[in-house]
Amino acid sequence: MHPFRNMCKDITKSYDPKDRPWIQPEIATTQELLNQVAQCPSGALGIK
Repeated sequence: MHPFRNMCKDITKSYDPKDRPWIQPEIATTQELLNQVAQCPSGALGIK
């Protein structure tokens, strides 16, 4: 399984590659999003 899929499985309610837009961060809590960003293995995700 692709690392991104592993990462997104914890908050699948916010990530749906079949939907547009496929990322809907307003559905998850702030803490859920922070946890997901912290788990990003490549460092491609970040918080500003």
